[in-house]
Amino acid sequence: MNIGSILGRVTFPFFGGTRPARLVVGQSFGADAINAQAVSIHAQLMEGLGLGQFAEPRMDSAAA
Repeated sequence: MNIGSILGRVTFPFFGGTRPARLVVGQSFGADAINAQAVSIHAQLMEGLGLGQFAEPRMDSAAA
């Protein structure tokens, strides 16, 4: 893991939901499998709390 790869992801532009919600930098040690499972659990939690509209990124532009 190096600071360049982290900074590259932090400054990565977010247009149309292209930046992943979770990103493993370096060796995953199984974190990628955990992240894959967490996606559905997170969606269920947000729906259960009545916050489902916030589960997906907005596609409209703040500048518009």
